[in-house]
Amino acid sequence: MGHPVNDAINDVVVHGILHQPRSQQTLIGPSEIGTDCIRCLARKLAGVSRVPGQGLDDVPWLPAIGTAVHSLLEGFLADDNKNRPSPRWMIEKRVSVGKIGDNEITGSCDLFDLETNTVIDHKVVGATKLRDVPKKGPGAMYRVQAHLYGLGWKNAGYEVNEVAVKFYPRNHVSLSAGFFWSEPYNEQIALAAMERANEVYTAVSALKTSEDGLKVYFKSLPTASGCFSCSEYPSLEDEVEQPFDDLFSQPASFNRR
Repeated sequence: MGHPVNDAINDVVVHGILHQPRSQQTLIGPSEIGTDCIRCLARKLAGVSRVPGQGLDDVPWLPAIGTAVHSLLEGFLADDNKNRPSPRWMIEKRVSVGKIGDNEITGSCDLFDLETNTVIDHKVVGATKLRDVPKKGPGAMYRVQAHLYGLGWKNAGYEVNEVAVKFYPRNHVSLSAGFFWSEPYNEQIALAAMERANEVYTAVSALKTSEDGLKVYFKSLPTASGCFSCSEYPSLEDEVEQPFDDLFSQPASFNRR
């Protein structure tokens, strides 16, 4: 049996994580459009609810750490702006990246540098990701997200020269383990991602009245190895009814000798 104070704190933390705005978001955002798991993209666009987690084992703790670091960085950058003759940083501004169907897709971009016209996204990641980024790049999802935010800033009337992802170490004692990835802004990357999302949205919209049809469509779509979202959705496999066998339901008769 756990300590009552520990249990009380855990209840507060679990509730806070599961009910923060990012956890409650239902409409897809730029951070999800670039996913390489097409099945999860389709389920999100179809409005399939994720299986809610309630206990300590179900709480997305690593994203919560990322959210906390984002809040810390937001404060640091806002303070830096105050110490300048004119602000350099546009912090956590909401931009529109276009439409999926009739839905306007917006997202809160972490940072825009007015001096260099660079879009920056903060990511707090583990050692494996930090080791891979210099060799393999940020990965499709993070890369597309950065260019989508670039499109959003362009739609808002700003010139965009570069997009970047600043990786912060989650498990290292020093910021020196971080990595800054950047490349020139490419609008076609963002537009291609929106086009793909609209194609998937059209498909799920045509099947929205057929639960079985949607399930068949979802199962036809490729998944990504190591996708964290797949396990959060209801299983696509039909439950197999176990046949009742009364052979073992009654005590076996036997003869005493």
